[in-house]
Amino acid sequence: MKSFLVTTPLKETWPSKDNKLIFLGNWCTLYDDNKYLNDYEYTISDYHWNDRGKLKVDFDYLNLLFEKILPSLASRFNKIHKVNYDTRYWKLILGPWLMVFLSISFDRWESVRLCFKKFDINKTIQLLLNEKDMISTCMEDFSNKIETDEWNHYLFSEIINYANYEIEIEKIYQDKVLTNKENRKQKSWIFNTLKSVFFLITSFPAIYSKIFIYHSYLARIETLKLNLKLNQIPYLNHTKDNFYKNYKKENYRDWELKEFDYNNDYENFLCKNINKFIPYTYLENFKLLNRSIDKKFWPKKPKVIFTSNAYYMDETFKLWAASKIRDYDTKLVIGQHGGHWGQGSFNFTENYEISISDKYLSWGWLNENKKVSPTGIFKPLIKSKKSKKKDKLIFILLGTDRYSHNIQSIPISSQWLNYFNYQIVLANNLSQKIKKNIHFKLYPHDYKWSQKQRLKDNLDFNTFKIIKENIKYKDIFKNCRLTISGWNSTTFLETMSSNIPTIIFWDEKYFELRETAKYDFELLKKAKIFFDNPNEAAKHINNIWDNIELWWYNNEIVKIRNLFVSKYSNTENVLKKIAKELNNC
Repeated sequence: MKSFLVTTPLKETWPSKDNKLIFLGNWCTLYDDNKYLNDYEYTISDYHWNDRGKLKVDFDYLNLLFEKILPSLASRFNKIHKVNYDTRYWKLILGPWLMVFLSISFDRWESVRLCFKKFDINKTIQLLLNEKDMISTCMEDFSNKIETDEWNHYLFSEIINYANYEIEIEKIYQDKVLTNKENRKQKSWIFNTLKSVFFLITSFPAIYSKIFIYHSYLARIETLKLNLKLNQIPYLNHTKDNFYKNYKKENYRDWELKEFDYNNDYENFLCKNINKFIPYTYLENFKLLNRSIDKKFWPKKPKVIFTSNAYYMDETFKLWAASKIRDYDTKLVIGQHGGHWGQGSFNFTENYEISISDKYLSWGWLNENKKVSPTGIFKPLIKSKKSKKKDKLIFILLGTDRYSHNIQSIPISSQWLNYFNYQIVLANNLSQKIKKNIHFKLYPHDYKWSQKQRLKDNLDFNTFKIIKENIKYKDIFKNCRLTISGWNSTTFLETMSSNIPTIIFWDEKYFELRETAKYDFELLKKAKIFFDNPNEAAKHINNIWDNIELWWYNNEIVKIRNLFVSKYSNTENVLKKIAKELNNC
């Protein structure tokens, strides 16, 4: 019987039932695929990053590769656009995309390489997708495309073709078109006109600002207060530009990255194929992007630029910031925008943020890098009113891409299945009266994991509720008696800072901590706030449910959680500290 490789759940690539299937990973089979699988003999290839030691080694390798390949890309882009900008300029523009693409392409490369090493594969089917449809418009479009089965099938196919494995490849033409996601409701032209006039009038003073604050992660009222502390008028228009594909007659992609001296087959593949995946914004649309900057009422010569997330997907902002840093030695200050930072053992995005910034504002923690300054949590506290009706247990779950896209110490790709099952064990061991009051907060992106159906099929009770996606975040915690945070994220920092009784629970196998954070979490274990065992967590919750405040307000518990909050989500004089750091740049 032939061993037939399947790389995604696209059924067009599945063969007839007289073939033995080798699925490249658990992402190839969706939750409702049993009706197909029952007719096949199949094996699922082990995921190479189930070896977490390998994951950390690969993380270190990719961090080094990122820094090594950047100068070569900068040189290539200078030639393409006939400019002479330094590596930092191009790092600010290309960095987020390159960081993710390296993580993705290496993961897919290793999945294919190790699968062929382990199994005797004879055949596979490849869909002939339109190559232009695989190219992203911008970083946001890229982030959407990499979730799709079609885009990943295309990348797997490119890897298999490059490696030239001795197998039969059946090619099938496909006319599928990957369209950009557009979920925003279109407002009336009157509304849009009034909005444009308002922003035009209010944005003009920003031209003279010395400190430009943009997408800071602060609440609007806090942003206003911060600007007043800095004696300037706030910039209110934080609307991100939309970009479209622009097919130029001039060939921007007929090149290989010959400037880079590759050391292995993966790096050679990267040099020969990276041109196929770079978004249009950085090649065909680069001149258009430059022109869009001139339409912005942004400072001409800012002393400081402060953002917490615009550096990642806002293409106009990235190019504008890079040009100001290049021309006027403007200082870039980046603020922490989520949990895991300062705690997790490794985090590609955190490394990148600190590397591009002149100063990095953390929510309270320090590390050996002198750029990091602790200021406090930027997000507003959750207001929880005292009420005798507090009966809800808010259970917050993680979702991860079926196809990995960024490396950090959390469950990656199909490891989510193990994570999910671990959370189910905790829920099933809670008492019946607690089970009646469980409200699950699912991850907003399902990634085709079928979270809702899995809960229904795996929980031993049906009295739970699922929080609707349209519920405002601040309203989720109304009448909340206890919250369980099932992963290393922003949420448990917010609830603990807001003095909402919180249980943190995860499998330490997948949520590795850095050395400087381990002692802090050991103290949380002592306080029975943090658990890594589902049975112990359930036992504790069952014991305290009738009088949670007796546990939460115990003097020793209060002391431990205050120490933790002061280090990872400090709430004291945050605006004053931020203003001081910005003024001192």
